[in-house]
Amino acid sequence: MNRRLSAIFFLTVFLSVTAAAQSTAIPSPKSVLGFTPGDDRTVAGWPQITDYFERLDRASDRVLVQTLGQSTLKRPVIVAFLSARENILALAKYKEIQQQLADPRKITQNLQRDRLLANGKVVVAISCSIHSTEIVASQMSMQLAYELATAQDAETREILQNTILLLIPSPNPDGIDIVANWYRKTLGTPYEGREPPELYHYYAGHDDNRDWFMLNLKETQLITRLLWHDWFPQIVYDVHQQGSNGSRFFIPPFTTRRIRTSRRCYSDKSD
Repeated sequence: MNRRLSAIFFLTVFLSVTAAAQSTAIPSPKSVLGFTPGDDRTVAGWPQITDYFERLDRASDRVLVQTLGQSTLKRPVIVAFLSARENILALAKYKEIQQQLADPRKITQNLQRDRLLANGKVVVAISCSIHSTEIVASQMSMQLAYELATAQDAETREILQNTILLLIPSPNPDGIDIVANWYRKTLGTPYEGREPPELYHYYAGHDDNRDWFMLNLKETQLITRLLWHDWFPQIVYDVHQQGSNGSRFFIPPFTTRRIRTSRRCYSDKSD
């Protein structure tokens, strides 16, 4: 009995030390960038962001980074898959399950449907900074990926076991670099914090998210294929950002306030 307890004790210690060592080996954003994403007066450009995700891919078995294609100005558009190791190794299987569930023509029996539901995972897509002047989300994506790759608490591990996250650092990498380069250039000048004096998408400007129905832009074509041809996520979260004076919390009920606001706007226009 004592030998068994000793073995269990040493195994527990070994696993804890191994987990800690793996966590230490995974680079934090700060160790790569030289600052923590979100620190005042710091912005990571697209080469820094993609470099970090490549390092994370190499260091963590919970992360797989894929290049979807190139942006309008030939920058790589990437997606990071984050999940438990066993799910990452079986991504093709889970993608096939998602595709079958999304197409009723492929399911002929309730038993088949129930089996797919039981064997599948919840697929969540988070897309950051499609409007590149709303740049914080693209910076946050690195910290989020790092924390999911290194967390050892039971709750996060359970989430990773049951969820596959498709994290898109930005579907507008050209704009990320335009904003980051302009900010660095104007840092410490009267123009610091101003919007860049150029379109931050080569064709669509700020309205690059208006292209979901026409699919004119290379970036929209790549993201649409990922979401609605390959993976069919159950949840899609597109992270935007308000200005410094914008509201931070929306509290229901919404309908009455929206109607009043719209009426007031129409009244102002008619005057």
